[in-house]
Amino acid sequence: MKEKDFDRPALDFSFVTADREIQEAFGQNGFVHLKGFSGEDEINSLLVEGRDAKEKMLVDREEHFRGAPKSYLLAAKGLQNYSEWLSREAHQGSHLPLLVSLLEDEIRAVSTAFVDRPPGTPERISPHIDAAGRPWHPKAGITLWIALDEMDRENGCLFYAKGSHKKCHRENLDITGYNDKSDGAQMIEVKAGDAIIHHAQTVHWSGDNQTDRERRAITFFYYGKSSETLLAEKNPHSSQH
Repeated sequence: MKEKDFDRPALDFSFVTADREIQEAFGQNGFVHLKGFSGEDEINSLLVEGRDAKEKMLVDREEHFRGAPKSYLLAAKGLQNYSEWLSREAHQGSHLPLLVSLLEDEIRAVSTAFVDRPPGTPERISPHIDAAGRPWHPKAGITLWIALDEMDRENGCLFYAKGSHKKCHRENLDITGYNDKSDGAQMIEVKAGDAIIHHAQTVHWSGDNQTDRERRAITFFYYGKSSETLLAEKNPHSSQH
């Protein structure tokens, strides 16, 4: 089958490799902050495709989202189904070797999300792990998060709990016992184009956006191949979408 031609070029992150420092930071902390990961062109492509895919999803699933709380769409997931370009990036993107190297496992794309916390949004995202982090497995999954705007404490930057990916939390996805002042909690302020890669089981959260500034990001979620047998046993009837 002939590969589809795209008007928008593929992103090129092949220059970023998992050197010893990055590998050690990810293994020890469960996350790594990569400054300057994306340039202006990449940011614009991700912003346009993410925003357009979200709008298509809202139209397609209007009945599903009718009456849903505003917080329900702070992270609009499944957007690879509404953008062939995002789908290609999720499944064939140049960032995949980096994620495979960090997780030390083959990976499978699960979902792509457009994260949008508009100016004046009072909702926070509570401490949680990603869905790929259940059931617990040392190589459960990995997530690539790319900032499309500058973020600090005032407009809801991310917090991570160092080393929390090594703990087998018994809750589902929302994890109790963590806050901004917890031991090991690290606030990560970012510039547009920065990326954070985290283990699916690393506890993370973010604040509200009571500023007049935008707060947007694109997220690519992946399962680790080694965890799929356990996942199938846990959810025998799941299609794993």
